[in-house]
Amino acid sequence: MAENVVVEMPPESAPQEPVRSRSSEHSHESREAAKQLNPIDLEKGALASVASPTPSSKNMFQPAPGTQVFYVIDAETLMNGKALIGIKEKGSNPGPIGLLGFGLTTFLLNLHNAGAFELNSMILAMGLAYGGLAQIIAGIMEQVRGNFFAAVAFISYGFFWWSFVFLKILPKMGYAEATEPDAMGFYLFIWGLFTLCMFFATLLKRAPWMLSWLFITLVVLFWLLAIADWITGDSESLTNASNTIVKVAGYEGM
Repeated sequence: MAENVVVEMPPESAPQEPVRSRSSEHSHESREAAKQLNPIDLEKGALASVASPTPSSKNMFQPAPGTQVFYVIDAETLMNGKALIGIKEKGSNPGPIGLLGFGLTTFLLNLHNAGAFELNSMILAMGLAYGGLAQIIAGIMEQVRGNFFAAVAFISYGFFWWSFVFLKILPKMGYAEATEPDAMGFYLFIWGLFTLCMFFATLLKRAPWMLSWLFITLVVLFWLLAIADWITGDSESLTNASNTIVKVAGYEGM
């Protein structure tokens, strides 16, 4: 931890807001006392306060990216409860895990849709674990980091995979009736509508075009599968048409 933390005296042009004293005289004395202290390693018991120098400060101390900068203050100010001390939590970016969880599981399901193999426990297990749980965890981590858009996307699609798996296994376990094709079509349509809203959100937040492309292709995938369920019927022609649309959706989704 010590190697990622730097304790530095504030430059003259840096704001002194992090140190708040009961009077202007006490504040002046605190600053004067702080100026006479040398940079101290936090592990040696430094009394420090977070400061945010203005970008326009020419003589501002420039830490390495990701480094936490602390300014030394006097012990009296700290003990009087006038010092603001904060440490920014740092962690890895959960975004790649969330994207991989959705992408790999969707790819396997679309291989099934394209006719590569039947729906089996491999896809359902991926939906519960990597497509579901991994995305939900990534979404919670994004929420902690303050990334609301990614949190909504990962948590929503993580629970989508869980709901999809439950739709398949609950009837097999005898806990519910199998979902009718018309109802399944509306289920997929609603998820396509949600994905369309996420697509427009990427445009509003000016996200990378690849992210927008990902969401619009998901919209097409959901709605193709919804149409395939809606046109499923007793006649052979409708069944063949439905199967063809499912295959097209599989290739489109890959």
